Amino acid sequence: MREKLKVFGIPIGIMLLFIAALFFHQLLLVKELPQPNWSRSLPLDFTSKERPQVFQNNGELYLSSKGKIHAFTINDEMSVADERVIDTKITRGYPFWTDGNEFIYYKAGNLV
Repeated sequence: MREKLKVFGIPIGIMLLFIAALFFHQLLLVKELPQPNWSRSLPLDFTSKERPQVFQNNGELYLSSKGKIHAFTINDEMSVADERVIDTKITRGYPFWTDGNEFIYYKAGNLV
């Protein structure tokens, strides 16, 4: 029994020590900072621009922004032929549908 321990135990123990040292070395390399005063945290002062919701129906283009709908009619030369502003209570960022007169949109999780 003692001889089997010497034959198998010592090499296995040495291999385990080598693997533990390699693991510890790799752990130190991963935790090393690339530059002094470097951090993995992200700054939270990032702000993005408000992008209007866009909807197209019956040749008109509808843009929602700040509680208002801008309806544009674009001609064949790709210039604005007609523009009108419709005052609604559409929540910013939620999709909407319109036929030009009535609007369907989300409000508090319900379709209005």
